[in-house]
Amino acid sequence: MDPGHNSNSFILNPDNSGFGLASKDGGSGTLEKQDAFYSLCTTEKTCGGRLKYGRFKDRNHAIMCTLFGCMTFFVMVAVIVPLCIYALVDSGINDQVAIDGTGNPNYKSWQNNVVSPGSDDVQVTYTLNYFDLQNPEEVVAGGKPRVVERGPYVYNEYYQKFDIEWTDNGNIVTYNIYRYYVYNQAMSGPGTSEFDNITLPYAAVLGFEYLLNLVPPEVQQMYTAGVLNKIQQSEIKIFHELTQVYDEVQASTNIIIRRNRDKINTLIKSTNASMVIYFADLYHYFNQTEAGQVIFKNLMCNTANGISPFKQLHPSEAWFGWLNDPLLSEVSAVLAEVKAKTNVTVPWSSAVPGAAVNYTSFYDARRRRTPDTFYTGKKNKNQIASYIRYQNMSLMHTCIAPTKSQNMSAYVEGEEFPACAHYQNDWDEETAENMGYTTPFATDYANRIKGLNPQKAVHETYLEVEPQTGLLVKARKRLQVNYYMEDYSIPEVLPSTVELGYAACENITELAALLEGVVAEPHIACNVSIVTDGIVCLAKPSTWKFENGGVFMPYGWVSEDLTLPESDANDLQNSLFIMEDVADGIQFWSLFAGGFCFAMIVAMLTYSHCAYRQSSVGKFERYKQQYGGGNATGLGVFPPPSVDTFGVSVTEKLASAPHTSQSDDEEGGSLRNGTTRNVLNNAQSIQNPVGRR
Repeated sequence: MDPGHNSNSFILNPDNSGFGLASKDGGSGTLEKQDAFYSLCTTEKTCGGRLKYGRFKDRNHAIMCTLFGCMTFFVMVAVIVPLCIYALVDSGINDQVAIDGTGNPNYKSWQNNVVSPGSDDVQVTYTLNYFDLQNPEEVVAGGKPRVVERGPYVYNEYYQKFDIEWTDNGNIVTYNIYRYYVYNQAMSGPGTSEFDNITLPYAAVLGFEYLLNLVPPEVQQMYTAGVLNKIQQSEIKIFHELTQVYDEVQASTNIIIRRNRDKINTLIKSTNASMVIYFADLYHYFNQTEAGQVIFKNLMCNTANGISPFKQLHPSEAWFGWLNDPLLSEVSAVLAEVKAKTNVTVPWSSAVPGAAVNYTSFYDARRRRTPDTFYTGKKNKNQIASYIRYQNMSLMHTCIAPTKSQNMSAYVEGEEFPACAHYQNDWDEETAENMGYTTPFATDYANRIKGLNPQKAVHETYLEVEPQTGLLVKARKRLQVNYYMEDYSIPEVLPSTVELGYAACENITELAALLEGVVAEPHIACNVSIVTDGIVCLAKPSTWKFENGGVFMPYGWVSEDLTLPESDANDLQNSLFIMEDVADGIQFWSLFAGGFCFAMIVAMLTYSHCAYRQSSVGKFERYKQQYGGGNATGLGVFPPPSVDTFGVSVTEKLASAPHTSQSDDEEGGSLRNGTTRNVLNNAQSIQNPVGRR
């Protein structure tokens, strides 16, 4: 070591432990607190003595302080820089996700997935699966339903937002949406077709009683009165013709008549007696049966489906609804007759709405749907895409009776689906009900169906969200539709009544054969005047008895699937994830560098401590601590230390320590001279420990 270098040499102070070091130019360890800095540093001047700065006297202290500063710096970088990067990324994401105007870079993809650039990659699919009933006749007789799952039938789902309006400086947006579905045969299941016939619960039949309540009672009575009037006209006609034939037979002198008079009279009397009972039974039936049930049964008989709560449907119409339903069209025909006779118009539609709406145009969507109102999140990012009003509703309602408020001038029966008037947020519940709206309700049920096979992986709804942006990476929404079907019965015309009618018809046929060419035979057409198709219908079984009094019949289920387009995924990879990788990299390497600095500090402290413990001063300190206060009487002379903490000879350091005069440094000279004397005194005290005389 260069004896002239006075800023790197230290000796150990035996009155301190651990890293308690004193410079050979330092004081006696009794410096004031404000002078503690000068025990490790020297004061230097620059700029002509106007600026002062400190300089470490020992290189090891300088290295350790530098390492500690670097460690602190790297730890701060590892914490602060990633937070700043994440904040910048979040701010950029929020600015793009909050669609506050047409200038937003994501406006086009938000507005539609039809004509915007890259929209062909937006894959939203709508998959339908149905439960095809295999034993409808057994079910209505109390048997357990057996179903077979049919599908999948896949549709491409497209949307276009329109009538878009921003308010509150872009914080609130109101718009309507035109959503439609296009069948995708390529993605559908093998062997499936859009024209498959699937046996399902018949919505028009199951909901007919509710629909019939929309028809005023006087109109229903008018229908049954019309049926009764036809029966009465038939009765009058039959009895009139039978009486006329009887009178002619009694007055006839024809030999054939005289020969068969008794038989003819017997046939006429038998037919007359049968007709009396027959028509009496019919009148009794109509008096005991509600008008709505008579209408319901007659209308069902007039359809190809017959008296059944099940119907064969195509996949598309089964889910999205259908126009010109045969049963409801029969009602339309009846109401048309009522209007012709009374000039009373009863609003009615032959359309059956579906579980989802497949709009046909912007006009159709605007007519049938009220706009939604959302927060864009411009002012509060936590409100992004939060509903303010769903179709102008604060509380969810469903339009189930559109004819109550349908604008008939904007609706074409048989060509369009009806729609309730647009919901107004200031309506109360009574007003909403009068306009055809109702709140959703729940019904208890018992599911006892054969053929169902629930699977969590297939039927579960889930969302996969990119955590930084909130974008849906993958989503699958599942919904199953079921119909609760309970026992139902419509009174039937007695089988004996129908048998009487057929027996009377046989008598009339035989009577006509006997009178042919002799007298005017009765012009009675049996299928027109007696056992008509309507009477045959009323006599058909119309009791539906389900297992356990009711069953929750599965109809079908839908899966609405969304997958983030590959182009959007690449954009995220090339922008957001790169920034995250940069932030993670800075954090990792900063912590690594800080850890390296910390390891170096620990290594230097360990080396210093070990060197101190191996020195004579260290041994003396341990001896003093063990035997109390440094009383070394009887121990002889304790040898002075040979080396300091860093292995430099104490004797050499003392001999080579330069004397700094006051002329060399006016401010520090006296302090340094005092420090040198203190060091020498310390060395002498080591050679002459306490207790030695």
